[in-house]
Amino acid sequence: MLAGCSEAPEGELSYYCGDTIRKTIDHSSAVVYGADTPAPQLKNVFPITEGTLAEMSIGDRKMLSLIAINGEGKIFNERCSELCGPDDAMSVISKCRTTPGCQIVGGVKNFTFYPFYTTDRNGGHICLRKED
Repeated sequence: MLAGCSEAPEGELSYYCGDTIRKTIDHSSAVVYGADTPAPQLKNVFPITEGTLAEMSIGDRKMLSLIAINGEGKIFNERCSELCGPDDAMSVISKCRTTPGCQIVGGVKNFTFYPFYTTDRNGGHICLRKED
């Protein structure tokens, strides 16, 4: 049902998917926030696709960053140190809080997007994409 990870050329973003959406979110949260922080429970986010990832302009994709997206699909990011914390989350949200639908949807580390959401507003998820 879920892929392990998408493959992408060096420098482009791939994305992490566990065996289930719940395992994906738990692992993603541990990578970005640390194992002791409860995983987010986001629903109805702007749909994130491989195309969205390809268009992300977030600087150094190897470094840890939090990713927020608003209801129109605009991406916002905040660079974190070793792990992201509440100050990083507040900083990225402050960049998009005046636009509807602003939510932290995941993180990026080592050229990989780690999703935090259970469903997008179309009822889908990047990890549930159809294989061609």
